[in-house]
Amino acid sequence: MNDDSLLIPAVNMVGAVTVLMLWGFPSIFFHELGHTVAARLLGLKPTHLVVGEFDSIFSVRVFDIDVVFRLAPIGGATLIDAPPTNKVTAFIYVISGPISNALIIFAAVTLWPHTALKAILATVILIEVIVVIENLIPRSMVYEGVAVPSDGKRLLQIFFRRLS
Repeated sequence: MNDDSLLIPAVNMVGAVTVLMLWGFPSIFFHELGHTVAARLLGLKPTHLVVGEFDSIFSVRVFDIDVVFRLAPIGGATLIDAPPTNKVTAFIYVISGPISNALIIFAAVTLWPHTALKAILATVILIEVIVVIENLIPRSMVYEGVAVPSDGKRLLQIFFRRLS
């Protein structure tokens, strides 16, 4: 038995706990970035990319978009100047967030056989699966007094109502 035989399991456990506590911010950021990039590619004008809820920790303006990080990594929102009126455009814009999370899952699964840090990757995969599922639940979050629908709620609106 090598002296470092417990090193990899220890790093895995510490890493998994750290990822569990901190991965929410990058996960939500990449999800909202997916919406933001899709909005730009579709000719929409994103104005805010919000990560988290409650009080703001900091904000920065990047490419004419206010990027706001809030205290708790729970939820997020990408606000656009005007909603899309075409159902296909709206669908692509809405689904781009969950697709971003699915790409993170794909990257983690691709890295799986090439690392000894499987507990960390397993934690990332678990969080991303939860984020995708949570985003597809129809509900709303409040941003500066305005109700912002989740991706799931927006998808239901696209499929069962006319866009206004």
